[in-house]
Amino acid sequence: MPVAFSQTTRDRLQRYVYALLYPTSCGVTSNNIGDRIFYVGKGTGDRCFQHASNPSQIIASAGENLKAEIIEDIRNRCKCAPEILIVRHGFETDYEALELESILISIWGRANAIQGHSTEMYNLTPEEIETMYSEPFCPDEEMIVFVFPVQNAIGMRSDYDATRMYWGVANPDQYGATIGVGLVKGVSRTAYEIEEWEDVTYGGRTLKGFRAPNHLNPTMIGHLINKDWSRILNGVGYWNRGNPIVVEFDGKGKYRLLRGSADKGWRDCGQ
Repeated sequence: MPVAFSQTTRDRLQRYVYALLYPTSCGVTSNNIGDRIFYVGKGTGDRCFQHASNPSQIIASAGENLKAEIIEDIRNRCKCAPEILIVRHGFETDYEALELESILISIWGRANAIQGHSTEMYNLTPEEIETMYSEPFCPDEEMIVFVFPVQNAIGMRSDYDATRMYWGVANPDQYGATIGVGLVKGVSRTAYEIEEWEDVTYGGRTLKGFRAPNHLNPTMIGHLINKDWSRILNGVGYWNRGNPIVVEFDGKGKYRLLRGSADKGWRDCGQ
């Protein structure tokens, strides 16, 4: 493998996106190139050779320790440098190269310390797409809502059970909440009417859970689903530590935290 491009090649190469790969001679059993790629970058000139042949100086300055470890392992164990793949060349602008680099980092860049440009736009599940474009929650009716962090329970229990229990809340009736909403990444995924509270046991502890009307076959409150609560949750440390909160809405663009903050003042929930 060459250690530099010729001047003629450098003059014509323009900006490019490259990948570093485990060599086939280094005990890699897969023939799939994607399985062998561990780093994606962009550059001009001899950038790709600098990363592959002299990792210590460049990588130390970039803080990319995992890439350094992989390259050193290949050099020490396999007595060679990583293979280089020029994925695409001939880019006239940095932006074009950045876009492709970011897409490939999101797929292959297991050793990239920095995840690239606009990677929040790539490789998203339908649920994550829904999260990105959810409508901010600011109801036009009065309501008091118990808000639960359900991301760890969704998929392990039914949506209803993931929302209604198990919560370490003393005297939940005191807040007067009539709706229970479950959030995943700040977006409402479940919503049920609260009819009554009961004691539930989990791990030897007595906790609280609510029952919705028609407990065995409860109805989801559809118009409260896929709403963005991030504005309301912003800066609420109690929520960030995994605790449920209670929010009261006045139906006129204001809300206040009844549980989760010492500040009980009204705040703006509009855009």
